[in-house]
Amino acid sequence: MARLKRILMVVTNSGHLDAQHPTGVWFEEFAIPYQEFRANGFEVTVASPQGGPAPIDPRSEPGPEQAREATEARIPSSSPAGTAPCLTSQATFPCKIPCAALWSKAN
Repeated sequence: MARLKRILMVVTNSGHLDAQHPTGVWFEEFAIPYQEFRANGFEVTVASPQGGPAPIDPRSEPGPEQAREATEARIPSSSPAGTAPCLTSQATFPCKIPCAALWSKAN
């Protein structure tokens, strides 16, 4: 029996660096690898520091020309980092996460 390929994609939970600076996952940095991993037979687990929603950076929201890709690659609710689905992956793919966003959620 073939061994299932699992990959862990790590994203942020933070939607704001502060009141004036919204942030989140850059859409294409998540969507393109996510689609490629799925197309190549990977089971993808999405994780974040707290689990739950992972906002898209408003500056990277997909336009009408990317509507199909956006629908296919919407970030599912993420698992909290360190949970069982995260620990059984064969590889980890960190989506670029603003350091301040990680820090603000960890402290």
